[in-house]
Amino acid sequence: MARVPAENRYGLAARPADPGAKPERQPSSRMHAVLATFAVFAVLSTLLAGLAYSGYRVAEAQRLDIIRAREKGYLALSVQQIRRAMFEPLADLNFAAQLPVVRNFLNSPTPENRALVARAFLAMSQSYGRYDKVRFIGNDGMEIIRISRQHNESSVTPDHELQNKADRYFFKAAMALGDKQTYVSPMDLNMEQGKIEVPLNPTIRFAKRLFDSAGNSKGVMVLNYSARELLAPLKAVDSGAAADALHIAMLTDVDGYWLSNGYAPELEFGLALGNTAHVFANRFPNVWEQMQQQQSGSTINNEGMFLFETIYPLADAPAADSGTAAKSLSDNGISAQTAQTYQWKLVLWLPPASLMKTSLSKQIFSWQVLSVFFVLTALASIGIAQLMLGRKALRQRRALHLSELAKQAHTDPLTGVANRRRFNELARQEMARIQRNPAPLCLLMLDIDHFKRINDTYGHEAGDKVLQAFAAVCSGMLREIDVFARLGGEEFAALLPNTSLGQAEQIAKRICDRLASAPVAVEQKLAIEVTVSIGVSQLGGSVTDLEAMLRAADGALYAAKTGGRNRTVCA
Repeated sequence: MARVPAENRYGLAARPADPGAKPERQPSSRMHAVLATFAVFAVLSTLLAGLAYSGYRVAEAQRLDIIRAREKGYLALSVQQIRRAMFEPLADLNFAAQLPVVRNFLNSPTPENRALVARAFLAMSQSYGRYDKVRFIGNDGMEIIRISRQHNESSVTPDHELQNKADRYFFKAAMALGDKQTYVSPMDLNMEQGKIEVPLNPTIRFAKRLFDSAGNSKGVMVLNYSARELLAPLKAVDSGAAADALHIAMLTDVDGYWLSNGYAPELEFGLALGNTAHVFANRFPNVWEQMQQQQSGSTINNEGMFLFETIYPLADAPAADSGTAAKSLSDNGISAQTAQTYQWKLVLWLPPASLMKTSLSKQIFSWQVLSVFFVLTALASIGIAQLMLGRKALRQRRALHLSELAKQAHTDPLTGVANRRRFNELARQEMARIQRNPAPLCLLMLDIDHFKRINDTYGHEAGDKVLQAFAAVCSGMLREIDVFARLGGEEFAALLPNTSLGQAEQIAKRICDRLASAPVAVEQKLAIEVTVSIGVSQLGGSVTDLEAMLRAADGALYAAKTGGRNRTVCA
């Protein structure tokens, strides 16, 4: 097949060369040819310029969509980190309040028992390192025990330095509590001797009123949680994924006062410092207006891209009497600030300079190179082909990146198994299939025993390896049709289609036996013995939907835990 001249693609007639033709005798014809050439070049250049500009606008829109999707992932991760950071002090407070030495002291406040409680509080402060103070305050507001932590060292405060806290708001609020209730203060600045501590020390106080066995109030236990641990990841914009994200993280309270400000730390805690003008609304009024109207969202204006979400850090607080996730807001042990009124606003801000870092206009190309590109494109079709191939490759890279983002949205990043969202989607699909074609269906709820102790004893890196090893063991023992997912923390679930209750119980027991017989190697010379408790439920009878299966399995799991752990219990 004869090669078609490039000019034919644009409707221009191609004339074969005639070696015997005589030169044009009229100069005006040559001039017309020159003018025609320039005209065609001008048309082609204009067309290509228009196409290039349109492509640039499309590419910019797609680029911003990719950035927005990636930043939403960072936003969701930050929300999870904040909720986890708020959960730990609540769990520590409930655990410490039930220690035998504490209960003995409440029933018999002798000097010997007081010394034992002080020693336990000291060990707690040294072990966790996140509490600036651990205190027990009597009914009259006088400190009875205080453990202080400074410069990474914890110590028991001498009696002559103990203070009366009867006039402090957190003590008054805690004394109004009933049994099994918890008070969580707003995040504010710690005060010593009536003055704000310098350097500034953001603090959240977790308090619980303690009673003796006869139901008599004995005082209040208070944990001064150093919020620097919670805020530090938000300020780490120069490391790892945060630097790659190009964003500045900001956290405000419900009124817009900055609790963390990545670009202007001097604006933080304006209310506590008497700087009432230091609020988000004064700096970004249009964005704040949108944040007041929506729980979460994103916007782009001349100041950059903003993504925000309203955080309810106490919404998943532990029930005060069980230590497990609360089933409703009234069970979570929070009193003075309910889970719905205790809220923060998390904002990721990408200034124009950050957005432009990945813009096509900031790449290696220059206007001189672009000019040469247009000339070469006008003279040869290969330029157009290269441009099309280049744009196709760019679209493929973007599609691949979007595909990876979609995969990340459905996968737990630590263990590689499905996450809670994906589990719910697949489980609903399975329930719909069973409604069309009835078949047995069982659910396993799996929870690693004493996982918090593993984290506290060996560190979170070792805990992550335990989670990964556990997920690998379960994935290897389940079928392809089974749906296995990490629901959160150390809790996993497995949906077993076409499986009877007896078969599901046998599967669960094999998992328990396999895990108990193979310690997890976290270092060259360190292996951790790991066990798991499993609750099993079956679809049928009063259990008619996924939520009922989850509740039944969760109840069976609780029975396995209270029954000694490392066992399987069927609902």
